[in-house]
Amino acid sequence: MNNNLMLKTILAMALCSFGSALAQGQETETVVVSAAPTSAYAQQFWSNPEFIKRFLGSYGFNSQIEPEVTDDEVELFRDLVELIQVDPQAAALKLQEEMDGNSSAALNFVLANLYFQDGDLDNAAKYYSVAIEKFPDFRRAHKNLGLLKMQQQDLAGAAEHLSRAIELGDYDGRNYGLLGYCYIDSEDYVAAESAYRTAILQEPKVNDWKLGLAQALLGQEEYSEAHALFQSLIEADPTNADLWLYQVNTALGMDRAREAAVNIEVVRRLGGVKPSSLKLLGDVYMSLRIYDNAVEVYEELLSQDEKGQYKDAGMRTAKYLTMAGRSEQASMLIETVETRYPDLTEDDQIELLLLKAQVARKEGNDEQAKQAFADIVERDPLNGEALMELASYEQGAGNTAKAMFLYENAAKVDGFEFKALLSQARIKVSERKFDEAIPLLRTALQYKDDERVAQFLERVERAAKNT
Repeated sequence: MNNNLMLKTILAMALCSFGSALAQGQETETVVVSAAPTSAYAQQFWSNPEFIKRFLGSYGFNSQIEPEVTDDEVELFRDLVELIQVDPQAAALKLQEEMDGNSSAALNFVLANLYFQDGDLDNAAKYYSVAIEKFPDFRRAHKNLGLLKMQQQDLAGAAEHLSRAIELGDYDGRNYGLLGYCYIDSEDYVAAESAYRTAILQEPKVNDWKLGLAQALLGQEEYSEAHALFQSLIEADPTNADLWLYQVNTALGMDRAREAAVNIEVVRRLGGVKPSSLKLLGDVYMSLRIYDNAVEVYEELLSQDEKGQYKDAGMRTAKYLTMAGRSEQASMLIETVETRYPDLTEDDQIELLLLKAQVARKEGNDEQAKQAFADIVERDPLNGEALMELASYEQGAGNTAKAMFLYENAAKVDGFEFKALLSQARIKVSERKFDEAIPLLRTALQYKDDERVAQFLERVERAAKNT
């Protein structure tokens, strides 16, 4: 399943997760999407006295998950604070100049944060990795690197570091929610469900986690529960077209095609329906045998088809309508296809001509149908369907020699051998030429083992003996 859940993460928190306490207590309905962090946004942290106090005093608070820093490194941080506020790039350069092989993982971490703040994701990832190499249980480095990798769309890498941060005790709801997104991407729906349920427990007002849980349930074909969850989200945000479309999948999974059609119609009226959804709606109407609605939807779809990607679907639907005996609707769709796609290939033109002939035959316009089949055979001498149809008309008109010739040609086309040989045999039997019918029937049975034809062969063989 192609998944459309939006990647939503507060990248500002990845600038310096020391300041995470500043964001605590904020209740949000959704997680805000952000581009790479900007220095202007970060300055509100670096200019905050409470943040600076926490920043300078945070190392060594828990020796199990934070690297130790020297007094000299703390002083270096103090000297950098003002520079960070006005020129993060210069601060990063100065910090890098002061570092050596003996520097603590904390310095690598701060340098990575500065690069992340400046949008230099490659260098940020490099120094987060160095910090983790020096101090493997560096929880905040794992978390920030996980967030960075989500920004880079490396979701497997993001999952590795976010899950490690959780193992080390960072039980933040966003960690679980973003980890659930990573699992959705890898189609590990069981793990995604577990992650999203934990995220919801911690952040029950974040709708993205509920949407992710619904998708995880959908991926496990838990249609009923997913359907109910989508319904609760729709009730909270009834103009959200995406939610209505997500629920279409659960409705179809529960064999509730009418409800699926209703959902797509809602999106259609909201003005957010895409061509792929229109095609699905048309297909649903076809399955429900609501043919007028299906044709209306397909004509709208084809009118929007700038790249010609739905031409075959339109032709296929016209064929289904023809087989269903809905000649009027089939004719409308055939005309729409011809008008919408003036540069049809020769094969497509023949296919439409064949559909027109079949429609004419079903409507009782035999002469028109016969002429159309003849035109097809003239353009495509090995069109098995047209050969069989034209042969049937000639046989009905008493032109058995011409019919036999057409059936013989049809028998040379893959997929038509059995029917063509059986039709020839029936003509021979009608002419009481039983000896000539027998080899035709035996050959036909080599293509298809049919009990009724075998019984027919036995009767013909008896008739031949009695002649």
